[in-house]
Order: sequence, then C-alpha cells, then structure tokens
Amino acid sequence: MNAADRFLIEFHRHFPGCTSLAFADGKTLGSGLSSYELLSDLVTGGSVLDLGCGDGHLLMLLEQGTRASRVVGLDFSAQELASSRARSSHAALVRAAGQALPFASQSFDLVVSHLAFHLMSEIELVVEEMARVLAPSGRFAAIVGGGPKLGSSFEHFLALVASTQAADQRVPRIGDMRARTEAGLHELFAAHPAFEDAIAIEDFYVDIGGDFEELWPRLATIYDLWHRSEVEREALREATRLGLDAGPGIDIPCVMAMRRIIARRRADELT
Repeated sequence: MNAADRFLIEFHRHFPGCTSLAFADGKTLGSGLSSYELLSDLVTGGSVLDLGCGDGHLLMLLEQGTRASRVVGLDFSAQELASSRARSSHAALVRAAGQALPFASQSFDLVVSHLAFHLMSEIELVVEEMARVLAPSGRFAAIVGGGPKLGSSFEHFLALVASTQAADQRVPRIGDMRARTEAGLHELFAAHPAFEDAIAIEDFYVDIGGDFEELWPRLATIYDLWHRSEVEREALREATRLGLDAGPGIDIPCVMAMRRIIARRRADELT
C-alpha cells in the first residue's frame, strides 16, 4: 500500500462521513440538484455498484429511488462502511479496493463514484476492473474535481491554508490527475478497448455555502487540515471568518467546480 492510500485510510478512520458533510446539501447552479443526485438520477434499473461509497449517502438515494434491482456499496475504509451500514437498509456492503473488485465479470449495469475515483491510485487497474464487472453497454458515471471557482470563498480559504502550511503538514500526492482532466479521461477510457470512444463530460458548479457556522464544518473537511492542531484550526477558522467578513446569519456562497463523466462499455464483450 502506498503513502497516499495509507493517508486516506487513516483520515477516513478519524473522519467518516466527511464527504457527505461537505456536499450532501450542496446545490448545482442551474439544476438545483446535489452532486449526489446527478448520479442517482442516472439509475434506470438493473444492478448498481457505488465505488468508494463512503458513509452511504449516495446508497441511501439509490435505495429511495427503488429503480435498481440490486445495490452494492464498496469502500476500503471500515469506518465509512460502518456509517453506511447505519443508514443503508438494503445495500450489500463490501470492504475492498477498486483495483481488485471482488465481483464476477459483467455483474453490474451501472458503476457510480462520487468524489472517489480521482483519489484512487493505480487508476488503470481501476478502469480495467470496471471494464470487467460492467455488463455490455453498462455505464460508469463519476463526479470528480472539487477545485474552487475563481474568486470564490473556497479559493480564499485554500489560499489561507497554503499560506500557513508547514512542510511537515503537507499531505502526500493523492490520485491521478488524468481522472480530473478531459484529455486524461479520454486517455483512460476512450483509448480502452472495452469502452466506447465517446465519453460524456459535463462541467458544473456546486454551491455548498451557508452562514459561517454552517460553512466552516464543510470547509474543514479538506485533507490539508489533518495535521493541524486544534489551536491552528481555530486560528484558521477566525482568519477565514474575518477574510470573508462573515457576520451572524449572513449567507456566504461557496462555489466549487466539478465534473460528471459517463463512459459506456461496448455492447460486445471485448476487454
């Protein structure tokens, strides 16, 4: 296991549910849907795998839709899966990594992943495994990204974090940048013999804002705060509040750039 994977396991051991805390209530500009709903709305039936299911927020939406005949959640964090088990009544939960999926070939009609795929190491193996477990014409759909919209409160917050970060507080390089860029996604999927050449890529913005007391816990979920002491966190909280001029009850937009990708497995059985 590499340093990035060890970091992720340790972080999510202490902070299960951090992703849904930050994004479950966020709304995409335009549609008003959450980033989770942009995945759950794709389900039209059949079997669905949530790759990197975290605390099960997306699984809960998949179950509420009742359109899937089978829902499975997979994560390599035991603590995240424990949270999933508490909120998901029907989904099968499996502890494993995306690079070695413990499922038979052609097991799923849809694989979804919310802000997890781009964090995975050895990403070519993950793509190979999805090609294997997807049925012919099955789809892989993921939300990736999470960077700030230029000029947003999130950009201001990240600048503060960077300006106060010591060398020994830096997290290891996580994931593969190809999962975040259009060219990289085409390299991973369109060039793969099991997937169709056309990849649907949709860029959008999501606002996770609120008043400062609502916003701060969402901002504080970022990995870069993992090594900060409580004193440092509190100082950063106050600096963020002052920088945003966040008075009581004032709504603060916090807009992030994201991307939804959909790759379809070919109808034939080439892999």
